[in-house]
Amino acid sequence: MVRLLLILGIVSWQSFASEWLLAQHPSASLSAVDLKFSDHKVVRLGGVGLPNAIEILPGIISGGQPQGPLAFDELAKMGIKTIISVDAIKPKVDQAKRLGMRYVHLPHGYDGIPADRMLEIAKAIDSLPGPIYIHCHRGKHRSPAATVGACVALGKIPAGDAQALLRFAGTSRQYSGLYRSAMQQVVIDAQQLADVPVDFPSVAQVPALAQTMVELDECFSNLLQLQDHSWQTIDQHPDLKAVHQALLLTEVYSELLRPERLRVQHQQRIANQPRNGTQGQSSPAYLAYKELLILGQNQASDLRLTLQKIESINSKADLRDPAEGANGGISLAKGQAIDQAIDQAIDQAIDQAIDQANRLMAGLKQNCTSCHERFRDNPNPK
Repeated sequence: MVRLLLILGIVSWQSFASEWLLAQHPSASLSAVDLKFSDHKVVRLGGVGLPNAIEILPGIISGGQPQGPLAFDELAKMGIKTIISVDAIKPKVDQAKRLGMRYVHLPHGYDGIPADRMLEIAKAIDSLPGPIYIHCHRGKHRSPAATVGACVALGKIPAGDAQALLRFAGTSRQYSGLYRSAMQQVVIDAQQLADVPVDFPSVAQVPALAQTMVELDECFSNLLQLQDHSWQTIDQHPDLKAVHQALLLTEVYSELLRPERLRVQHQQRIANQPRNGTQGQSSPAYLAYKELLILGQNQASDLRLTLQKIESINSKADLRDPAEGANGGISLAKGQAIDQAIDQAIDQAIDQAIDQANRLMAGLKQNCTSCHERFRDNPNPK
């Protein structure tokens, strides 16, 4: 019945989600911007360049990576003293330092938060100056899980509220490891917290695979921006060139496919997994991972060639003399008709190339999703 009402538009998805949250957590009440429990309120914040910023508790905010200098200015205006990044990308320490904020880098993956890393995040929240801003890339998955899990560990939030908080933050259900990390976290005692080593690096050493994936994600994000502008140069980012970004993406896939890199990647994925069946380079998981990388490389290469075609057509169109059809001793009317036909042919060729580029981007996105679901988001890939 609910599904029928949703289809008919009588009940909005937001309304249905709200009712679900309230049914799961009777002590909570939900508004457009807040999630209210009997003893505290979670506030969705605005802010320049701070995607999905949510105040989980007073002085403890989860969100996305600060986007540019203005975002760091916004954090300073909010009184933030410490920024904790759980993302693999290198933090912009200088941006924070110029405004008197400390950066701490405690990255973790999408498949869950290791117990020792959760303790480190909890100790950072407990011991470093606040208010504290904890971020991942987009602020929807890893940072909410880390923030909620650490607050549960510190006894600031009941574990029973974790699921509702992650849903409110927009954490996808597919990240089962993140949900488990937050929902199964237990309160730690003072001695456990005291025993956590006090080492809060501003830039952590990140495994080569994670760093390469950061580069891949950056290329893909840039290409998505260019796609939104029909693959033309963006006024605000004149340095982003579509062909160059597609080339960089192709090179990242090529780097991941180097035999020695493939071996290391596979070893990292199976290091902590049960030894069930074949796990070497002839295993189904290894071969499936390699196949997805090869598909991504081919799609990225095809995208580069398609974007080159768009660039070439646009360049020739810009150089064409609109009056050239009137040359050669033909009538003006016939020359204009020729010009119009040429313009239509150029527009059609560009539209076809753009459609092809968009299809390739859709294929790349699906390829990434398939790889993530099987190998990144799943704590027990098979």
